[in-house]
Amino acid sequence: MAEEVFRKSFEVHSYDTDTTTQLSFAGLARYLQDIASFHADKLGLGYDYLLMENKAWVLRQLKITTSGRASWKDRVTIETWPKVPDRLLAWRDFLVFDGAGNPIAKATSAWLLIDMKKRRPLRMEPGMFEKYNFRKQEVFEEKPGSLPNAEPGEIVYETTVRFSKLDMNDHVNNAEFIAWITDAYYMDHPHDSYPESFEIRYDHEIFMGDRIGIYKKTLPSGGIVYSIKRMKDGKTAGIAGITVSV
Repeated sequence: MAEEVFRKSFEVHSYDTDTTTQLSFAGLARYLQDIASFHADKLGLGYDYLLMENKAWVLRQLKITTSGRASWKDRVTIETWPKVPDRLLAWRDFLVFDGAGNPIAKATSAWLLIDMKKRRPLRMEPGMFEKYNFRKQEVFEEKPGSLPNAEPGEIVYETTVRFSKLDMNDHVNNAEFIAWITDAYYMDHPHDSYPESFEIRYDHEIFMGDRIGIYKKTLPSGGIVYSIKRMKDGKTAGIAGITVSV
């Protein structure tokens, strides 16, 4: 059995930060994606192995809560471990620490195994995880719930997907969804404002040339929900919720 907790450190580069010189949400999401990929490689279910079978992991849902921030040139350490999967979802948790060892974020994620040719989810066989040592520790008491759609609501902006937004799976990377949402968030929030929690669900892929619209709705609780809509067919590609400490 491989070790249940995998650790890796990341230096916060200038391109991982926002205008405050601190780690951005999209930058943090990229670190989480990277360490999940590194650990999957170590456990024998990484990108190269799955590609031989025309399969891939895609992120279905991500929830992050924050208690601090790392700054440019700081060194962030992340711990991650897999949890017992559902029929269609593989679960993975994360703890994030700054260079001084202070906890600054925790996250949970759900992943789908998809057929790359049919672009459809696959059921995971129990034998897939024979090298996994599942950990019982949960960073949150409950798994992420449903998110309300932001449509109909206020359209914040539209954009067209260019080549630079695509990843190895030939679709828009999950961190780009987060970048779009935080772009919308900072259009009417101070640049030094930082979300206390961020949750996103990915519903449909987005490809090069797609025109997307970002919609916003403020909830009675004070939270904000955003939807990413594919304009060509009206489908909601992703929904995100943000809460901000006051």
